[in-house]
Amino acid sequence: MRLAMIVEYHGKGYSGFQYQKNAPSVQQQIEKSIESLTAQPVRIRAAGRTDTGVHALGQVVAFDTSANYTPETFLNALNARLPQDVAVKEVYRVRQDFDPRRDAISRLYRYTLLVSKVRSPMWRDRTHMVRAPLDLDAMLEAAAPMVGAHDFASFGSPLDDPEASTVRRIYRIDLKPSEPFLHVEVEGNAFLPRQVRRMVGALVDVGAGKLTTEDIKKQISRAEGAPVARSLPPQGLCLVRVKYADFPPRDEE
Repeated sequence: MRLAMIVEYHGKGYSGFQYQKNAPSVQQQIEKSIESLTAQPVRIRAAGRTDTGVHALGQVVAFDTSANYTPETFLNALNARLPQDVAVKEVYRVRQDFDPRRDAISRLYRYTLLVSKVRSPMWRDRTHMVRAPLDLDAMLEAAAPMVGAHDFASFGSPLDDPEASTVRRIYRIDLKPSEPFLHVEVEGNAFLPRQVRRMVGALVDVGAGKLTTEDIKKQISRAEGAPVARSLPPQGLCLVRVKYADFPPRDEE
């Protein structure tokens, strides 16, 4: 049977989600816990690869198993085996061809800024501090050209396949102030590595008066002389939700 899980994790101690030979990863922790329970080696599929230090509230993973345990047993047993910075929130039986990456309709990321003159030890692992006051109206105006389907190569790191498309579709960008925080939510069909962090970095520079909406348009079009989009640190970024047409399933098999 195939199971799908919604997973939450704090990314500080990991070199991203994807398995790596010489560095700790979230995938490694999950696979190790499944093998400990079922005595079967397993390779999980995920909705996306979060970068080093990036968090998740709603990562979706799927795997096949012949172990005859209920989803509830998997939920409890895996959480008993996982480290404290990784947790399985929900487990479901899904159709055998469910693919958490290919079947995803959209992914929602949230970048949290701490707009303050003084650092916060409490929030340092989950926010990026910005000292300057930000012009939210200017940021909203600059976000508008980012919405839609564009070639975001200037905002992303190189892909493993140099021939792969760098066109992505952004459905919405919302600014949600909650003093002293500013949450920037970006929802799209998919994202390039570091794309969200560079998009938010560009918007922060607009809010601080360092860039303009015209600069953002030049970045998107990769016009000559366009300013380089800077990448904000990873700890402010969180994968909030992945949306599907039929997941979570309404009725389990």
